[in-house]
Amino acid sequence: MTSLVPRPASFLRRNYHWLLLATVTLTLGTAQGFRYQFSAFYVAMLEEFHWDRASAAGIGSVNVLTYGALVVFSGIAVDRFGPRLLMPIGFLVYILAILWSGFLDQLWQFYAVTGVLAGAGFAFSGFIPGMVVLTTWFVRRRGLAFGVAQSGNGLSFLIASAAQLLIAAVGWRAAYGIIALGIGAPVLLLLLLFIRRRPRDLGLFADGEPDQPANPAGAAPRRSLRVV
Repeated sequence: MTSLVPRPASFLRRNYHWLLLATVTLTLGTAQGFRYQFSAFYVAMLEEFHWDRASAAGIGSVNVLTYGALVVFSGIAVDRFGPRLLMPIGFLVYILAILWSGFLDQLWQFYAVTGVLAGAGFAFSGFIPGMVVLTTWFVRRRGLAFGVAQSGNGLSFLIASAAQLLIAAVGWRAAYGIIALGIGAPVLLLLLLFIRRRPRDLGLFADGEPDQPANPAGAAPRRSLRVV
């Protein structure tokens, strides 16, 4: 008697593209959240270090400029190495930059780590490699996939709000560590588990369509046409 409950392996194969979409959405939302949270940390750092606002405000600008300067190279890198390698490495760099920021005490260090290093991590794990993944995994539902992925921006504001609450509760240094390890590390694990460049790497098809045999039974084999 056939069970009405789908086997886990079969269910996973049929729905792998949705798991991948959820991973990309969480990654983009978390990466944006790491950027937006700086405004909360900025106020706390000014209070501790007594920097003038103008000298410290450039940290966020350097982050954005670094992202803009490197995003083209992230496109080149994802073509060469693939998103399965690039996205986890880029996101790991991003997490380490956030974690490291909690141990800094010099203004130039924040420019180098929170500005340059975090911006580079975002460029190589964010929008460009994420869209490349979705383009290969979704064809008929590509517009839907892009829309869902961009909805992750809502998550970014939740992370920024959580950062503000954590700073008030445990201080800005501990808040950096909690966010990096408590939010960033699980997303990194999802990237390692689910990101693949194209469906055929797992023997699947775009949009989760069931596998079709290359030559169905009874079908005449195709003959190649040679042009002389």
